[in-house]
Amino acid sequence: FEATLNVKGHASERLAVEEKGHGTYQVSYVATVAGCHNIVLVAKHLTPPRNPDPPVVLTLVCLPAEVDLAQCEVDASAVPSPWIVGEWATFTVVQKDRFGNLIEASPRSLGVSASGDGPGPVTVDVDDRAHFA
Repeated sequence: FEATLNVKGHASERLAVEEKGHGTYQVSYVATVAGCHNIVLVAKHLTPPRNPDPPVVLTLVCLPAEVDLAQCEVDASAVPSPWIVGEWATFTVVQKDRFGNLIEASPRSLGVSASGDGPGPVTVDVDDRAHFA
């Protein structure tokens, strides 16, 4: 057998196939990209040279992993400059997993705080409050 992985937007990748005996084969793969993964299995016959068997396509949906704070992005482009004490400011936290996959919705609660010492730059921190809504 031959196995090929196809993920939209990425180059096809040949996967290792291990013969386990008694007509069974094993294909292992660790996904790092969220989205739809198609694994195409083709039976290879030595004779005739042409393979009359159609490929088998397994479609798997891979979801992003847990939130990784090191990969998250804070967008402060909507904050007015200068930001005046007592006025609201809006920050957007874009959640991503350790592979950089966007997490559109997560039950994990992240804390965001902004601090500064008088007029000047403000530091925005995102922390993992490690509790679920």
